[in-house]
Amino acid sequence: MRQRIESLLQKIKELNTDPKQRRSWQGSVGISIVTLFVLSSVLVNRSVQALNQASGNYGYYGGTYGYNATNTSSDYLPKPPTALTSSVTSTTATVSWTAPTQTVGSTSLDNLHATTPYLIHYSTSSLSSTACSGGSETTSTSASVSLTGLSASTIYYVNVCTKDANGNRSDHLGTTAGVLTGSFTTSSAGGGNAPSGGGGGTTTGPTYPTGTTTTTTTTTTTGTAPATTTTSVTQSATEFGVTLSTTDTALAAVFVANGTTAATIALGSGERLALVRDQLETLGRINLTALEQLANGQKPTVRNLAKEQAQLSKVLALFVKLTGHRPNFKNAKEDLAWNTMMYRIRFKRDLVKERTGIVKFKALFGRIPTSPLDWAVVRAWGYSLR
Repeated sequence: MRQRIESLLQKIKELNTDPKQRRSWQGSVGISIVTLFVLSSVLVNRSVQALNQASGNYGYYGGTYGYNATNTSSDYLPKPPTALTSSVTSTTATVSWTAPTQTVGSTSLDNLHATTPYLIHYSTSSLSSTACSGGSETTSTSASVSLTGLSASTIYYVNVCTKDANGNRSDHLGTTAGVLTGSFTTSSAGGGNAPSGGGGGTTTGPTYPTGTTTTTTTTTTTGTAPATTTTSVTQSATEFGVTLSTTDTALAAVFVANGTTAATIALGSGERLALVRDQLETLGRINLTALEQLANGQKPTVRNLAKEQAQLSKVLALFVKLTGHRPNFKNAKEDLAWNTMMYRIRFKRDLVKERTGIVKFKALFGRIPTSPLDWAVVRAWGYSLR
């Protein structure tokens, strides 16, 4: 370019002796110089623009402030957070995540200079699976947020994404099965369902005496559920012919994966899944209050009379085999034993009592217990009737 300009200047000097030609060449040279200046400016601008893009700097490109409008590389969009976890109390959930490492060309973008780099969306209904949107929205400048004013004993779905200073959002990080809040009510209600002629009960529905007491406990831990747990719940529901809503599936999955109160946490995930399966079989749906009651050695206050009638003859035969008579529901031990078999109640583990129940079962039936109902018979004898 420099040589071209020098050549033009030399030509001008040679033509100085001819004024007419000089004027003509001066015009041509002027146009050439302007053209060369414009071309060089464009080349320099493109070089600077490329360097800015490589380092993640901002600028005015193609009519858009921020990223070059023609650049579609995901490298220039905010990165999503990872590893979403949660812990809860009765009406509060603390959700945490791992901050993303945001770099372009090995240059840190410092979360793209956003003043509130995280957007959090949460709702009792499922959120978008493709975008960070929907439900209630809040922001956080750190890698955690406290969601307050939630409803107790409720599943909340949470999406978290990163946002830059120009409003660009990352892909979202969402819960697999939701966050389960705490505060679960259990009851010490009495009464029960008796078979026809059983004495003290009725075949038309459960009866509970006055003076029923309830207690409220709060979770010590909870969180999300892995996809494998959700799949196990879904498969169990299909096996027992139960159609679960998305929320109930999530509730059961979180319950299985984490537990809720101390009693359900102590059961372990395998036993919690067994409890969910038993509830699907005996209640025909998922009810968190009933799960808590069953795990705490209590009769469920949520019942299904049609399911009870369906297994009435089988449970009655087992009870008679176990005790030698039909149940007397005015007797608290017999009432609890009946409901243990009907709804598969669990108790705080006592190996001595369970061993006694197994011995009794083998003596009566000549085999070891295998089915969920068999083990309910073991518990009925070991924890209630013995």
